[in-house]
Amino acid sequence: MTNTSTQERAAGAIYHQLPAAHYLAARFRNDFESAVLHAINGGGQNQARTILTGALVGAQVGLSGIPQRFLDGLEGLNILKKAWLWISLHRSMVPLIAYQLTVA
Repeated sequence: MTNTSTQERAAGAIYHQLPAAHYLAARFRNDFESAVLHAINGGGQNQARTILTGALVGAQVGLSGIPQRFLDGLEGLNILKKAWLWISLHRSMVPLIAYQLTVA
């Protein structure tokens, strides 16, 4: 019997939920709320699936596509808004920066 860490179990949960999150992100690509609600109400590993779905659909709709009530009270919202603004202004640089982070 192997002894798996919490981090390994979390990584496994996320890995196995990626196809479902990808499906939901494609199905509700312009509807953040529907995508997240379908992910959370799906049962099973709903937290991992919802995190992934929210990230994928959020990237597609942008900050303005996320309902304000989902953002109200969110810790670090100002940092998120600054990051979103920077990304929207420097869109062509994002793939290069992401690549540099992976090879560093």
